[in-house]
Amino acid sequence: MGQFFIQTLTSQSESSSGATTAETESLKSTSRLQMGWALQKKHASVRFSQKARQYLIQKFNIKQDTGQKEDPAQVARDTQTASTMDGERMFDRTEWLSKG
Repeated sequence: MGQFFIQTLTSQSESSSGATTAETESLKSTSRLQMGWALQKKHASVRFSQKARQYLIQKFNIKQDTGQKEDPAQVARDTQTASTMDGERMFDRTEWLSKG
């Protein structure tokens, strides 16, 4: 499809504007780019653990009760230092929430 487009484009540009051979060659050289080079890569979707989900629901409920919304960046940072009643970390590194 790329070659057809270039051939059509060059034939139209040559007939309408009298394009030089150098211009035609530069159009052909750009066709050597790998197809799809500008497409974004797909990101793997990650599900929150049940523990992380409960933590976020708890934070959401604070907003429902007090009317003050938690800062999402601060909530993500808090997952790194959150601890249980025993003083152990609530989340290990693989469960930390991060900005998108």
